[in-house]
Amino acid sequence: MLVDYPVARTKLPAVTLVKSSLINASIVGLRENGNYDRYLALVPTGARTALLALPVGAWVPIDLAVTHYLACDQLGMAATEIIAMGSRVTKKTVLELFLRLAKDAGSTPWAVLPQLPRLWARLYTGGGVAVSAVGPKDAEIHIVKNPLAQIGYWRTGLRGIVHALAAPLATRLYVRAASPPNVDDLITYQMSWA
Repeated sequence: MLVDYPVARTKLPAVTLVKSSLINASIVGLRENGNYDRYLALVPTGARTALLALPVGAWVPIDLAVTHYLACDQLGMAATEIIAMGSRVTKKTVLELFLRLAKDAGSTPWAVLPQLPRLWARLYTGGGVAVSAVGPKDAEIHIVKNPLAQIGYWRTGLRGIVHALAAPLATRLYVRAASPPNVDDLITYQMSWA
């Protein structure tokens, strides 16, 4: 294991809070791609008010994040569009600063991957991320105890975020979800690059 969970996986608490910057950037993306009105129609009225008034940098209860991502999932967007939105979310959040620092240092994806737990802690309270090296230019990213992993839109969007973080550091990069979430809300992404 290149980077293990901060404690044993069984002792990790589930995600309880999500940084508002992820949801705010997602809502901006829905406006930009023309899905905003459809999204609003899918969000329950009480949650709509809360989601549209999220302050920048605040912690959002997981239930509200689930409501947001379920509504996004119901939009039925193509995977390519969701991945592109995940990439744009990267450019609108703290992830972009991290990416610039890695790129300026002339790094490879191996330099980014050990930093994922730090990034996770800035965006989620609870859950965890671990990274396994499975080849010279192949890695697996394991995300656990995040209820959002049950939502296809979130899983696909996260694939776009992971791709956007590492793509500038490789000539070619491939990221795919290797496993569906299980009872631990564990999902694994496989990453390969040249």
